[in-house]
Amino acid sequence: MAFTGGGTGGHILPNIAIIDELKKICGNACEFFYVGEKNSFEERMAVARGIPFYRIHAGKLRRYLSLKNVIDMFYVPFGLIEAVFALRRIKPDLIFAKGGYVSVPVVLAAHFLKIPVWLHESDVSAGLSNKICSRFAQKIWLSFEESKKFFAGKNVEVVGNPIRAEILKGNADRGYELTGFSKNKPVILIVGGSTGARALNKIVFEALSELLKKTQIVLITGALASHTETKKGYRR
Repeated sequence: MAFTGGGTGGHILPNIAIIDELKKICGNACEFFYVGEKNSFEERMAVARGIPFYRIHAGKLRRYLSLKNVIDMFYVPFGLIEAVFALRRIKPDLIFAKGGYVSVPVVLAAHFLKIPVWLHESDVSAGLSNKICSRFAQKIWLSFEESKKFFAGKNVEVVGNPIRAEILKGNADRGYELTGFSKNKPVILIVGGSTGARALNKIVFEALSELLKKTQIVLITGALASHTETKKGYRR
């Protein structure tokens, strides 16, 4: 079975969660592979878990004017050819696509090679890549009932969003030890996605002094923040 999807953690981590669970069920009876963009987050995650990774080039499908669109026009067909060769080598029985622009050439290659495709959409509003890939998918899994309108006439089922087992094994004492926070004051975790959210970060930074009067803050800024301020009761 081959997995694809990348760009952000929202596309990659659910795939990792599914692979982890299938390994428990199948043991050595199943083989799992990942096809994604080279030098990417998905490559690092797959390699760290010992999942064979096949690199391809991927062109991002931007819906706004950018010079990068010109360059990426050449990456899309090149990535499709690479995906065809990768899938011919892997010979998977099924492709599981999680979205992100890297999944498009893989799904198109699977369609060309007559390999079944299953697709998962995590968000309420379907992304452009998944809208394209859905045309070639035999089964589409959704996290939200509201997402069905984007896949009218397709074989869809609402199942929620796959999460890694370790998410459910948190330890409050370890958290307090890591942050140095007091147990006598509420803790708020603020998350703007795996790559962060500039607008959310800005709001938190501006309100930080007031927030820290009554709470302690952990802010997942991602790579989008240049803010380096340190204050008691605040970790980023």
